[in-house]
Amino acid sequence: MLRATITSAAILFGAANAGFAGCVKFDRPSSTFYNQCPNELYVQYDTVGGGCYQSQPGAFTFEPGESRTDTTLQMTCSGDGTGKIRWAWCDYNEWRNGDCTTSFN
Repeated sequence: MLRATITSAAILFGAANAGFAGCVKFDRPSSTFYNQCPNELYVQYDTVGGGCYQSQPGAFTFEPGESRTDTTLQMTCSGDGTGKIRWAWCDYNEWRNGDCTTSFN
């Protein structure tokens, strides 16, 4: 009985998190991020192999349904091209409370 309860809880937890997996969409040609979740989000991003965010990441928060564009992601800055763009996000309140940290790994 206990095992069934734990398994059910794990399935529900996984299902709840799966609903948030697609919260942030990124359109590279326009350098636009889209918040598709019902919560305010914190997004952090950088570039690898070129671009303007190799040494210092970019970051912002945005409300549900909002989009944010950062045209600096299209610039070469380092002379090596725009590079690969990595991004990660957290629920804003969880990030603010220290319960979530962004990671590119």
